[in-house]
Amino acid sequence: MKTTLIIMRAALLASLSGLTAFAAAPLQAADRMTPGQWESTVMSDRGTYTTSACKTLDDVKIANADAKTARALTEKSVAGSCAIGTYEDSGNKVSYTMTCGKIVTTITSTFRGNSFESDFTNTEGGSVRPAMHVKGKRVGACK
Repeated sequence: MKTTLIIMRAALLASLSGLTAFAAAPLQAADRMTPGQWESTVMSDRGTYTTSACKTLDDVKIANADAKTARALTEKSVAGSCAIGTYEDSGNKVSYTMTCGKIVTTITSTFRGNSFESDFTNTEGGSVRPAMHVKGKRVGACK
């Protein structure tokens, strides 16, 4: 149970901090994420909840980083509790694996300008199960 909580926290941190691989190389920076108020809905077997965060110009710079920089920032965000494995980006889709103890989490994100969706699945001992789905959207200027 404790390992599952660590994984969920690490995955959520990576996702909500804007580091869930916002590095789709062929897109222009403005197409990935723009500054403003962002709302994210997290759906898991533990329920559904919504968070809201202001993404500043500095946050957008991180979100629009190239693949190498985005990977490094993602690694930094989970350092000490998890390790990043494969990391791929193709157009508006990014996916990577994150190992936390015996559990490997696969995170796949799709970005559409002012919105994104991310899916998290966990594999442990050959058994795969859905862990979390996150939908985010820009809702306007920061409050």
